[in-house]
Amino acid sequence: MYGLVNHSFEHFVRQRYGDQVWQQVRTAAGLDNEQFMLMGRYDDAVTYDLVGATVATTGANAADLLEEFGQYWVTYSERGAYSGVMRMFGRTLPELLGNLDVMHAQISRTMPALSAPSFHCSAQTPTSLVLHYKSRRPGLAPFVVGLIKGLGASYDTPVRVSQVAERGDTSDDDRFLVELSGR
Repeated sequence: MYGLVNHSFEHFVRQRYGDQVWQQVRTAAGLDNEQFMLMGRYDDAVTYDLVGATVATTGANAADLLEEFGQYWVTYSERGAYSGVMRMFGRTLPELLGNLDVMHAQISRTMPALSAPSFHCSAQTPTSLVLHYKSRRPGLAPFVVGLIKGLGASYDTPVRVSQVAERGDTSDDDRFLVELSGR
């Protein structure tokens, strides 16, 4: 995983819980002196360790924490390295969700080691769609829920998101029903 993810998680924890908690999280994750380089490559275990240490330090529910971080990631991305990028791949939320793989393919040109998840939409109507999510990284479905909610807010499109299938049940992907309010 690129350091950009860990860097944004650090900012999320600092903003949500404060600098003192972040120091405790870093120590618990065994990263006392780590300064995340945005384009540096890190083992996925570092990110999982940071999430686990945050849960242990704060008592937060892991799924809730990941969902909240997913929402934060959208804001963080729009303010920083990906400012304006999302709008290039969709004028509306459904259009962007349908183009996430194309967006990730373009991003991978500057991040060649990117191991992006895969997304596609099905059962699309004017008021809903099913978003399919595949990743080699387990346990991140709550993060995706947060991403969708964050993107909805960014696009001024209120959404309701519910996971309707989990990888390993009867499918090889996670699936989310995205209901677009106000349409």
